[in-house]
Amino acid sequence: SPQTRFPFMSGTASRARRILCLHGWTSSGPKFEAYLQAVAKRLNREGETEKRLRVEFIFPTGPHETSIGKGRAWWNAKVKNDGKKEKVVYEGSATSFEALKKIVRDEKEPIEGVFGFSQGAAAASILAAMIPEKLGFVILAGGFPPRDEAYAKLLPSETPLKIPSMHIIGRADEVVPETKSIELSKRFAPEFRVIFKHRLGHELPKSEGENSDEFERLTAALESFLPRSRL
Repeated sequence: SPQTRFPFMSGTASRARRILCLHGWTSSGPKFEAYLQAVAKRLNREGETEKRLRVEFIFPTGPHETSIGKGRAWWNAKVKNDGKKEKVVYEGSATSFEALKKIVRDEKEPIEGVFGFSQGAAAASILAAMIPEKLGFVILAGGFPPRDEAYAKLLPSETPLKIPSMHIIGRADEVVPETKSIELSKRFAPEFRVIFKHRLGHELPKSEGENSDEFERLTAALESFLPRSRL
């Protein structure tokens, strides 16, 4: 189990596990909070045993407008040509990462991990590479490797980041193909890595409807991956 595989993630603190949640491109903190409401409710349900999972999600909003004028972003990807080759630059990303590092460092109660979706998953992976000593784990849903070389070099596949990681991948994802999410997962050490696949697309399973079984599988996997707190 993860408690055996990741012994340094175990704990007996009475406080909740605090997780920074990073939304995707065109979304926002409040929208992502609503999106994860069912997950948060399930993870915080009362348990029958002495130990139960207690989490507190924190939802900042990306500081930039998107390039299409809809929602917020952690950066806008721009293709630039330096005369030799085209390269992708994440415009506005430096401002975002300074803000996110400040949140992690300034919180009175420690933030223990990061949960990111889509662009937020890419941002979470970069943040973990920047301040690995501050974060205990990452949960990356619909994620992809950084395309900006300045950040890609922080996550080399040759020396994967030794931090517990959970990768949530939609087999039918047409926005971020499964292969891209698998590629991102390889930037994290295999001995601390959990892969969770569901049959849906670029989304998280919902608690109601025809895919509620996938929601049950997902929340069970999250409960298994995340460290526990005592009542």
